[in-house]
Amino acid sequence: LAGYVDSRLLYGLKLKEEDELLNGSGIQGHLSGLITNATAFSTSAYASTDSLIDTIQHAATQLASADLNADVVILNPTNWSQILSTKEASTNAYIFASPQFAARPLLWGLQVVVTNSIAVDDFLVLDSRMAAMVFRRSEATVEVSREHSDYFVRNMAAVLCEERLTLAILHSGAIL
Repeated sequence: LAGYVDSRLLYGLKLKEEDELLNGSGIQGHLSGLITNATAFSTSAYASTDSLIDTIQHAATQLASADLNADVVILNPTNWSQILSTKEASTNAYIFASPQFAARPLLWGLQVVVTNSIAVDDFLVLDSRMAAMVFRRSEATVEVSREHSDYFVRNMAAVLCEERLTLAILHSGAIL
């Protein structure tokens, strides 16, 4: 039972951590996430007919123009699926790979991180070495206590799962 509770709580904690690292508002008790600190992506370099694949290349180029090296793109699973299923118009062949084989999560040489913590049709392109750093004060822990209020008498337990960390934004210009 302890293993089951630990694994479920730690899984939920990691989902919350990922959401905070990306979307945290920075308001009382929340991290200031990557999206909150991202530099605005300049849309002047692309045409209205550009696909998401093209737009991600433009973002990587914008970082390169600032002497940064884009190495990660963060996408929603829906958008990654759309990219993977992109076909060449004349032959109707898949651009990335055959459906028989798993495609490597790379796009324009950028490592693709797929997560539900980013909204559909949003993306982040970043230079991960320059953008931010996570500092952990303590790893994730799970604690059980029966000493709260009348929990002992009522045969109840409180379970706490927590970790202590912060996200230091080192260069917001390295996040688009």
